[in-house]
Amino acid sequence: MSIPRELQSLGRVVEGASLKDHTTFKIGGPARFLYRADSADAMVQALQAAARAELPQLVLGEGSNVLIADAGFPGLVILDRNTALDIDGTTVTCGGGLKTMELLQRCADRGLGGMEFMAGIPGTVGAAVRGNAGAWGKGFGELCNQVTCFLGGAVAQLRPADLQFAYRYSILRQKPGIVLAVKIVLAKRPAEQVAREAADIVQKRNERIPPDPSIGSIFKNIDLKTAHLDEAKLCQALDATAEEFHAKTKFGKLPVGFLTERLGLRGMRIGGAQLSKQHGNIIINPECTATADEVAQLIAFIKTRIRNQTGIQLQEEIQYAGF
Repeated sequence: MSIPRELQSLGRVVEGASLKDHTTFKIGGPARFLYRADSADAMVQALQAAARAELPQLVLGEGSNVLIADAGFPGLVILDRNTALDIDGTTVTCGGGLKTMELLQRCADRGLGGMEFMAGIPGTVGAAVRGNAGAWGKGFGELCNQVTCFLGGAVAQLRPADLQFAYRYSILRQKPGIVLAVKIVLAKRPAEQVAREAADIVQKRNERIPPDPSIGSIFKNIDLKTAHLDEAKLCQALDATAEEFHAKTKFGKLPVGFLTERLGLRGMRIGGAQLSKQHGNIIINPECTATADEVAQLIAFIKTRIRNQTGIQLQEEIQYAGF
């Protein structure tokens, strides 16, 4: 294998690097080519070079929401390390490679709040935009004022309406766009209050989230506004009372973890991959021996079981790469 001429101008392109160490799941085969981009300009140059070389591209931040195939990725993997940050009053502009937790902390230090709901959520700003990451009924898209993307071979400025933010969704999940920078608007708040609320949320997450390697929630929770479920039939299928159902859906979503718990799926394994006993929507890699194929088999099994017993078709929240 040799580095294509189109990539050579980038410098520091590595061949055959393992991707396990670049994901929170500790799963994934080698990248055909790997490049670290430390700025928005470097990101654009890498994306353009890969296009000229007719190579597929995969951008990784923390790798917290992606399942990479055991065979690896057959093109150029770009590590987004664009961590630029500028704070002007309550307007914050940051690179897509900045970790969301670092952004939260640095804004809190300046007395800026409004993104405390993101506390404890792994990943980078670019990924948070792409998947409208969030918790507690909120999404990162609510904070966005403008997003700079590499889209259709050129740099474009997108407004929130252009991105069509919805539950765990933006248009970038369908279009091959890459987030370069994000402008968000926060609010002035006492730094101590922001830090305290963020710490409380992190504590609550830690009580629910297993410490083992994972990529977070596998499936989207079911939005009751669009799912049109037959509550009585569903409660019967789950052997749950109406009171239990209402308690679990008080935020307008039916948690997938409630389904897997009621159907006795928590703790089941295929090889080294296990559906967590602690959180019924997270697959873990407890011994760091799981393969991507085992995870994919477990995902398929869970989807089939839930569809057959409840009629609900689950949708993955994660991204597949190299499959």
